Amino acid sequence: MSVEERDRYTGHMTTGHSWNGITELNSRVPRLWYICFAIAFLFSVAYWVLMPAWPGMESHTQGLLGFDQKKVVKQQRIEAEQNTAMWRDQITNTSLSELADNAEVMTLVRRAGPALFEDNCAGCHGDLGQGATNYPSLNDDAWLWGNEPESIYKTLQHGINSGHSQARIAQMPAFGNSGLLDSESIHDVALYVQSLSNPLIGNGSNVSELLQVNNGKSVYQAQCVACHGSNGQGNPLFGAPNLTDTHWIYGYPLKTLIETIVAGRAGQMPYWEDRLDDNLLKILSLYVPTLSEDAEIHHSDDRTKTDNS
Repeated sequence: MSVEERDRYTGHMTTGHSWNGITELNSRVPRLWYICFAIAFLFSVAYWVLMPAWPGMESHTQGLLGFDQKKVVKQQRIEAEQNTAMWRDQITNTSLSELADNAEVMTLVRRAGPALFEDNCAGCHGDLGQGATNYPSLNDDAWLWGNEPESIYKTLQHGINSGHSQARIAQMPAFGNSGLLDSESIHDVALYVQSLSNPLIGNGSNVSELLQVNNGKSVYQAQCVACHGSNGQGNPLFGAPNLTDTHWIYGYPLKTLIETIVAGRAGQMPYWEDRLDDNLLKILSLYVPTLSEDAEIHHSDDRTKTDNS
């Protein structure tokens, strides 16, 4: 039913519509809105006159100010190239070891490195280089091929098992699938590997476990020493990981170690020389080692907060 009436609370006329006792008001638009609309209209008219706005068949109105965003961007690129030309030449013509000792260059690396790392590396290694299962951490002191800028540069340039003709090659043999070791030997050598970083394993409190660890040590000496070394600390020349620390790419549980020994591992790292120019590769090679420095500072701050709490 539609019956116009004046609302007794606001004094405005209603629309005459009522639903279940709820009456719709016919309130006036506040004057402030008219003022805002008028200002917006005047601004748009001024913008149309002063700035490029109206499209034509082949071009557009130029505007009284003659503003051209393409020219602005072009000029900004020219200025950016001029500003970076000096350090680009310096990076190109200087060795990585010398660049690492140059405080000015390292300041530039710390500014440019995070964006480069995020765009090209963080997808696998994490935004802070913390790594993940199947992807190595880059913010610690455990490195398969060494953490010197020169070594990192070669890895970035050619990759690991990447198919590049100069790629680093690293492969953990499949001792189980190839029949080189039986299941008992595989279990024992996996247990021995665990004991290298956990002295509680095979410490003599469990005679059966001790016998298994000793047997595993014999298997290790026969099959694993060539790559991982007699002390289990690995060899960067072969990309063989250290087995005596707590840094494990594929995981530390006994089941995972057995899977590794049975089926082998052959992780891949893509090569970047076709995607990034030499200067950017050098910047990344210098930036990645700083991730462990930043992580150590962060851990030190956490320890300090804990000690003070």
